[in-house]
Amino acid sequence: MTVQIGDIVRAVVSYSAPNSSVAQSVFYFELTGGTESDQNVHDAISAALVANWLAEWDNVGSTLAEAFLIETDIINGDGTVDRDLSSDEISVFGTVVGQLLASATSAYLQADSERGKSKGKKYIPFLTEVALADSKWVAGTMTVIAAMLVDYLNPIAVAGPAILLPGVLSRVTQTFQQFLGTGYTVDIPAYQRRRKINVGS
Repeated sequence: MTVQIGDIVRAVVSYSAPNSSVAQSVFYFELTGGTESDQNVHDAISAALVANWLAEWDNVGSTLAEAFLIETDIINGDGTVDRDLSSDEISVFGTVVGQLLASATSAYLQADSERGKSKGKKYIPFLTEVALADSKWVAGTMTVIAAMLVDYLNPIAVAGPAILLPGVLSRVTQTFQQFLGTGYTVDIPAYQRRRKINVGS
């Protein structure tokens, strides 16, 4: 099957750590420029997430934590799944030795979209106590978080003219809102409760 221009693609990265619930990073893209096969779209997203987002995450993630799965699907404007694309079992471990922070404690970044009230939010899971000093992220951690924001804002090339534009799905308008290329990070830890599958940030 093929992904059509204007289709909304969701990608979910799942992470695990001892004595913690599964954490997920959920990404949204809109295909533009040309149609592409389901597998090519999935492969482009999976490769980009491993080479960029997860290559940065492992610089702040605990050695006890692992990113273990990438799943992609096409979704409708109301957030329901139209069809699955594919999935990859992966194994990317963090590289930081130290005591895991409480499982809900995360780094946070935010991206601006075309609709002012629709923000892209990411909670970066499974950091360690050495990433904090005086209740704030240390400079090295902030450098990695800033790099992850850049990765979050970057389009992904598929093949030929096909490009995946990053953004967020507005549940209010039930439309995809493209990122503007701007956003921010914070040096104070955020807290994310994790309850449902595929609703992480």
